[in-house]
Amino acid sequence: MQKSGVSRGFTLIELMVVITIIGLLASTILAALSTSRISARDSQRIQEARQFVNALEIYRNQNGRYPCSGGSLLCAAGSVGGAAAAVVKSTSTPTGMAASVRTTLNMNPNNDSIAPQAIVYRVGSASGDNNGTIISTYTILVYQERLTSWCEINVGGAGHSAYSFTACPVSSL
Repeated sequence: MQKSGVSRGFTLIELMVVITIIGLLASTILAALSTSRISARDSQRIQEARQFVNALEIYRNQNGRYPCSGGSLLCAAGSVGGAAAAVVKSTSTPTGMAASVRTTLNMNPNNDSIAPQAIVYRVGSASGDNNGTIISTYTILVYQERLTSWCEINVGGAGHSAYSFTACPVSSL
């Protein structure tokens, strides 16, 4: 028989302990989710850079040169080191040379949600202008959010067979 006037329930201390445990579990899960999202964005950038390299090689096989080396696609003014560069994936819609390169290669990745310069295509031109020289080398720079640094995919004069993705490994994510 139960005594009258005595209610059964949780004490305030028990309730506070349960709320604290739930809060700790929730914060741990949110931290892990944030790390997973960063790794996913890095992996997506690297995969898009690999697709970009493949599109550049197809273009080279069909046209005998890489984009931004004369013809209808003009190069931007040279930057430090004399190489023209185009930000082909960023937080905003590309314009100028970047838009031309993307249109020429039929590569239209979505805008990046974090990096203002997520993927950069840099040609290996001596002057960085449209002087009729044939571009035979280029570098793709890919921003890695988790490391807050850039990795590079360098392609030499021999084309597709001369590059390696070891600088931007997906397996390290």
